Amino acid sequence: MRRHTLIISLAVLVLNFQAFGAAWYIENFNKFKNGDIVGQDDWEIAMNQKTSQIQSKVKHGDVGKSVLVSEKTMVLRKFKGSNASIQYVSLFARKDEGPGPLMIYIGGDAVKWGAAAKIDIKAGGIITANKGNAAFPEVLKGKLGQWHHFRLVFDFKKKSYDFYVDGKKVVNGFGLDSEVKEVKVVSTQL
Repeated sequence: MRRHTLIISLAVLVLNFQAFGAAWYIENFNKFKNGDIVGQDDWEIAMNQKTSQIQSKVKHGDVGKSVLVSEKTMVLRKFKGSNASIQYVSLFARKDEGPGPLMIYIGGDAVKWGAAAKIDIKAGGIITANKGNAAFPEVLKGKLGQWHHFRLVFDFKKKSYDFYVDGKKVVNGFGLDSEVKEVKVVSTQL
């Protein structure tokens, strides 16, 4: 069985002029029921794929639960935040095994052509990030089975983003993958 675990904690914030705005969404999944994530707190299936599962077996730290993303699953969470020039996304992700990439889309839609950024964890733990809509360079050699803290800072006026993994800046000013003007969706796929 291919198993990939993703997202123990997710925060989407709006930043205004170097000051933190109100968070749109913060979740460690602790209040979710184990099982199907669809229907819990507005999570839904994307692209007619199968659903991901909430579980308490694997978690980041001592509290919370995680989302188990397995083969041919895709779920998303939409946000109603306001359009701002700078927006921030933070999440913990871990890929355990399997040859397929764990894909995380962030932006205006659940798929590559509608995302501002697409982050993958590939076989061997290699982490890639889109550089505009043309390239997906390796930005870090991660480790399978290890939690990584991903932070993305989007500047929609400059049409670029910075990406940090475990506090280390691995992307500086990569171009966005589309004409997205705000973070409205975070989705996962395998």
